[in-house]
Amino acid sequence: LVVVGKVYRQNHPMEERMAEKLAIKYEREKSKHRGKRIIACTVVGSIFLLFFIVSHLAATQLINHQTTSIQPPSITGNLHFSDVHTALSDKGFETANIATTYWFYDEHKLTNVVAGVKGETTFEFYEYSDGETTDGVYNRISYDIAPELEFDQRAEHETELPGGGKQFAITQNGVYSLVLYQNNTVIYACSSDHPDEIQDILVSLGYLTENTAG
Repeated sequence: LVVVGKVYRQNHPMEERMAEKLAIKYEREKSKHRGKRIIACTVVGSIFLLFFIVSHLAATQLINHQTTSIQPPSITGNLHFSDVHTALSDKGFETANIATTYWFYDEHKLTNVVAGVKGETTFEFYEYSDGETTDGVYNRISYDIAPELEFDQRAEHETELPGGGKQFAITQNGVYSLVLYQNNTVIYACSSDHPDEIQDILVSLGYLTENTAG
């Protein structure tokens, strides 16, 4: 049979070349189908990867939104009562076991108190649970400082603070007295020898700027 096959191919060379062409064509068709399968798998994989990335980003944004939503808004900004204690200590104020003057105003909302004394200078910081009570505390302290002032006279000693709130400051009989409120905090201070030091502390705490101090 082998001999017959060889003789047949020798006698029919066109059919042998045709068979070779068919074999080459068959291999090409196989390659095309294989390439199509690879492309199809690549496209499906890319779609799946894109869907995964989009889903992951959406889930991350949802988690971030929920985390942001459950965080309570900051009332005092970056100021913490420990910052006040540090500022007073750095200025040489005694802060241990110092009595405060106006602790009884809205005491049920009072959350933190820091007080310092240095010579004839007193500095008191009051922090409340919300910002709804501080303007009332401010008004009562300012009236207590200068009860004889009429409304128009009182307004002459008031200034608006850069970050919101008000400050009342007056010098009487050689004693400089100040009260201010901002957000949920109130500060009362007085001095008969170094009123500028009070201003410096307020600037360091962010209540005043260099331009508004004094």
